[in-house]
Amino acid sequence: MNKKFFLGLVKEGIGYESGFIRTLIDLLKNPKMVVEASAKNDLTYVNPVKFLVTICSYFVLVNSFFIDWDTVSLNHVKEIKYLTSGTKQLNELDIFEANFLATIFSTGIIPLLMTFVIIQLFLISRKENLNPIQFEYHKDVLFYYNGINVLLTFVFSIIAALLSTKLFILFIILYSVLYFAGYRKVMELKPISNYFNEEQNDIVQLHNKTQKKTTFYLGLIVGIFLLAYVTFTN
Repeated sequence: MNKKFFLGLVKEGIGYESGFIRTLIDLLKNPKMVVEASAKNDLTYVNPVKFLVTICSYFVLVNSFFIDWDTVSLNHVKEIKYLTSGTKQLNELDIFEANFLATIFSTGIIPLLMTFVIIQLFLISRKENLNPIQFEYHKDVLFYYNGINVLLTFVFSIIAALLSTKLFILFIILYSVLYFAGYRKVMELKPISNYFNEEQNDIVQLHNKTQKKTTFYLGLIVGIFLLAYVTFTN
């Protein structure tokens, strides 16, 4: 029944969002063109909010219905514990880490992503005196940008579930080396600069700065929550 339910949702989703695949392909080719078309209410493309929500929905379906993240995360934590200390005996902190990873990879990353987009949009609107048209353009950029980049997280989660712990660690090392070597596409499929004209470099810098601030604020909130949880449960 779960399989039929899932396949029905996928079929219905792709059928309803008939421009989804075209939107994705054109975002990878020329994101600025897609955003401008969306601003003109061009129905060729899926609107940015629906685009992000569609990808997030598939992320949740796959990671909830087909991957047992409780088991996967627990096995990864056990193996890492064995590699670092020679034992697979888990303490309460280890179990908490496994549960946290399971929550993040199954569903937890989606509300975090949505919160991230909202906070960054708020910070941009605070920095710039945006009229309604400008606000809509920045909103479209953020939803399309995060929509295609969450695909990387999607792939990452599937790799984490399929690989053994040792191979996954090697994958993370390679992934990090590529990133620090300058291959930014391992973190973002299309840089934010591709959504604006060359003469709009100040807007690009604004997005980059607010992205860093949002990462800090959201990380601080999550950190405080985790600290409070560990403190009050021990």
